[in-house]
Amino acid sequence: MQGALLDGLVDLRDEVALLGLDRAGIAALDRCLEAAEMGLHRAREQAILRALLSGIELDDVLIVEFCDTSGGNKRFRKYSAFRVGDRIIPRHLIFSEKWMLKLPDILDPAAIAEERAYLESNPHERELRDVFDRAHIDYGRIDYGMLDDRLQVWEINTNPIVMLPRDRYQRQHLPAQEFFAERIRSAFQAIDSSGPTQPMVSIALTEHVRNMRDGRSSSTRST
Repeated sequence: MQGALLDGLVDLRDEVALLGLDRAGIAALDRCLEAAEMGLHRAREQAILRALLSGIELDDVLIVEFCDTSGGNKRFRKYSAFRVGDRIIPRHLIFSEKWMLKLPDILDPAAIAEERAYLESNPHERELRDVFDRAHIDYGRIDYGMLDDRLQVWEINTNPIVMLPRDRYQRQHLPAQEFFAERIRSAFQAIDSSGPTQPMVSIALTEHVRNMRDGRSSSTRST
């Protein structure tokens, strides 16, 4: 029975009683079969069928789709870009053999060169601005991947970390950080409300923030 479900996926509706499914389960199975018959998302539908066959209750699980953007060389690429006002500023392009990454674990010359090209060329500027516009967001950082030359947006963070302290970056990654820092500084200056019609706002910086601004470790005490 399982082999027939996973391989044929057709002409099985008369056999669903053998699965012991309730009405909701039968409806879910029916949708799987219809999608499979149309040739849609076969792998995903097979995974759902396996869950049903193993006795998993549909109310107890959350099904998400894994979008494999690793490409032929099995390297995952995490793209990030900021929007500051009208500007789209590439933040980084980092690499890993793992799909979940916050910091790069591949920093070979090829990765460094590809990231630099991304920072300088801003290749997805038009598409990213459209995403930000659709979300009605004019400040934030978007994280995304690419699949078949199409953006796969993971999230837009409206309260992102702009940069980490200098000592958190590996030496070979510092030039990219310096390049980004200049561009993001220019973008913030462009929206600075220091004009004659808008009063300036004073902000008191904590010691931790001052240390980050000056590139010192948070454990360093100012004198």
